[in-house]
Amino acid sequence: MTKTLKIMIIAILFQLTGCYSGISGKVVDGVTGNPLEGAVVLAQWTKTHGLPGLVSHSVYKIEETETDKEGLFSLSGAYSPFVDPPEMVIYKKGYVPWRNDMDFMNPTWKHYEKNIWQGDLTYRLDPWKETYSKMRLSDFVDGGIIGSDFNKTPRFSKLKSELRQNARDEIDKVWEIK
Repeated sequence: MTKTLKIMIIAILFQLTGCYSGISGKVVDGVTGNPLEGAVVLAQWTKTHGLPGLVSHSVYKIEETETDKEGLFSLSGAYSPFVDPPEMVIYKKGYVPWRNDMDFMNPTWKHYEKNIWQGDLTYRLDPWKETYSKMRLSDFVDGGIIGSDFNKTPRFSKLKSELRQNARDEIDKVWEIK
């Protein structure tokens, strides 16, 4: 077998076994198409442990960044044959967040974007409507992100704190009405 063929086989095996190259893309306003500067982008890779029915997850790698003036971002990948596909959240205040593992408008419907971590994609964030629930927003952004702490993800942690406070304020308003 030639050296080139061996390298190609190894590269294909890494692609099939959970090695994920970097995530890059562009975040734009879903209505105008204009780039969004300052959107927080977080990706989390986990490892699954245990037997079927008794599964737990641990953080393998978690990384965050913000979009630049052109709405562009880039995160490095995770290179391990035992890592799960990344969970990814993109959020900017005033917009509906984007996630690769669920939909904000229909949280019970799980969908997965194939190969979201490969190539350059454009992510469209729709403007936030006042009829949406801030409690739901807090749960949606935070749900399933198990490795976020202030040391590893200061932008995302600050965002989560603000969203939790907004959710508490919304709950307080409901109780004041009664």
